[in-house]
Amino acid sequence: MGLLRVLQPDLRTLSFEAKKKHPAIKEAAEKALFRLRAIEEKYPESADDASPTSPYIIAVSQSEEVVAPFLVACETKNLKLVAVAISSLQKLISRNAISIESLPKLLDAVSAHLNVNDESVLLKLLQALVTLMSSHLRMHDDLLAKALSVCFRLNRHKNPVVNNTASATIRQVAVQLLDRVVTQLHASEGEAEKSGGRKGDNESARTEEEEAGAEEEEEEKEKEKEKEAGAGGDSTQKAAKEHSPGG
Repeated sequence: MGLLRVLQPDLRTLSFEAKKKHPAIKEAAEKALFRLRAIEEKYPESADDASPTSPYIIAVSQSEEVVAPFLVACETKNLKLVAVAISSLQKLISRNAISIESLPKLLDAVSAHLNVNDESVLLKLLQALVTLMSSHLRMHDDLLAKALSVCFRLNRHKNPVVNNTASATIRQVAVQLLDRVVTQLHASEGEAEKSGGRKGDNESARTEEEEAGAEEEEEEKEKEKEKEAGAGGDSTQKAAKEHSPGG
């Protein structure tokens, strides 16, 4: 299913809810719909392909117009708009349609709502973070620290449901990060073994070449000795004939 069909209801909801008090969100939502239609018309054959290398997904992830209405909606204090926006961002992340360049703004936008008391908004936020840290995007350093910081802050929330969900999220993310480290270590060890194997093969090949060269050199020396010995024998026989009485 293409992202136009997935996001169109959310974008229409944002447009309808924001038309009076937040005209900028309404305009951004309409631009996002127009942009999604244009991308699907350009890449109809890959609109259902959610792989990170899909031309359609790459085009969507690189379009600021697609993600803009959701980021702008998160900047408001309208929790209905915020809930729709976070849910839509989670859908984009789950389909690999968010670029790594968008993440700082995304994390800033959702972090602004950590103190709200709306349970549904906070649970959607945690769900989006789990999807983000499970995605193909590999967050490091400041981005990873910021995402984890959101989880730890919600782990201290006074709402028990939010608190417990945040705790479970932290455990899940910790397991994922450890698995990623182990996978990377195994990959590095595999590359090292391959490199060592290639080096050993090269050294064995050089040794064989050197041994073959040494054998050829010995054979050449033997041939030279035989030639010299043969030449010496001929000279001796010739000299003997010259000094013989009948010679």
